[in-house]
Amino acid sequence: MIISQRGRLSCQRTMTWPLMWTMLFLSWHLCGVRGWSSTTDMIQAHYLLVGRYMQQHFDKAWVLASAVRAEYEHALKLRGQAAADHVLQTKATYGDDLATIVGNYLGKADQFFSDGHPQTGVAVLMELTKMTAPRDPSSLRCCSFQKQLNHLLNFWQRILQPGGVLRSYSSARQHVKDLEVSGVDLNVLMHRFTKLRNTLQDYNPESASNIQDVMDTVTRLLQFRD
Repeated sequence: MIISQRGRLSCQRTMTWPLMWTMLFLSWHLCGVRGWSSTTDMIQAHYLLVGRYMQQHFDKAWVLASAVRAEYEHALKLRGQAAADHVLQTKATYGDDLATIVGNYLGKADQFFSDGHPQTGVAVLMELTKMTAPRDPSSLRCCSFQKQLNHLLNFWQRILQPGGVLRSYSSARQHVKDLEVSGVDLNVLMHRFTKLRNTLQDYNPESASNIQDVMDTVTRLLQFRD
């Protein structure tokens, strides 16, 4: 498969945005109408709805990256290392594509928080943390993905420990309860950060260290759970 056009991912990505956000807002408003057996059910519904659409975007990025890798191998076999390297230099955009996806979803999460829909914003962040781990970290180039990953980590830090909320036991316990109500499952979040850190630690130690900082915050919060 020869990749000759740049930007297909962007076009494919934007096609499902209006439908996705329409369904999310509908699901949010219907929560109060149809009822749920528990808050956990409502949170899981948000996770599933967000994850369904988000997965498509990460899959498309990987399909494009795999096609470039196949073209690289073909060029290496028939025309040599110089020709193969040229394929990667001109067409390998996996890191940039991931950065675009992460950046767009962070913008949407921020929008949901600003519009008073924190549970949907949390669902976006939770699923984004799950899917951000690159399938081929060796193919990432500096530094667009790393920058967007840092934005994701900073976003989480602002949510997990705003101001001096962890300075007193009572405020920390209440903060943890508020996080759980908004949909932050600390155990699940720890698992997802662990996977992300392990994926990157051999290729980008600095990013892995930044992820560990957020994991340390989650560890502290877990001490205040009932």
